[in-house]
Amino acid sequence: MAKITHLTAHIAVMKNNDVSLILPDGYPLKSIARLHCTVARINALQWQDADTIQQMSIAWEFYNLSEYQKDELHAVIDMIKTQTSPEQ
Repeated sequence: MAKITHLTAHIAVMKNNDVSLILPDGYPLKSIARLHCTVARINALQWQDADTIQQMSIAWEFYNLSEYQKDELHAVIDMIKTQTSPEQ
């Protein structure tokens, strides 16, 4: 799931069928490039006005990933789960 706040990015999300993740400092990886995916769900989180989405969340379904990409993606997801764990 990702949050997008740039209005110009909204249409690009619908056109692309792959995403690249750029990770913040503190992660062992800087990025994971060209993950093949389809948009599974889009939710408007905040509206600028009645007709324009200010912020949205997007859920992607990934497919045809190499084993290396799968390992990278799982490692990042595991790190995020650890960092957002309720115990911390």
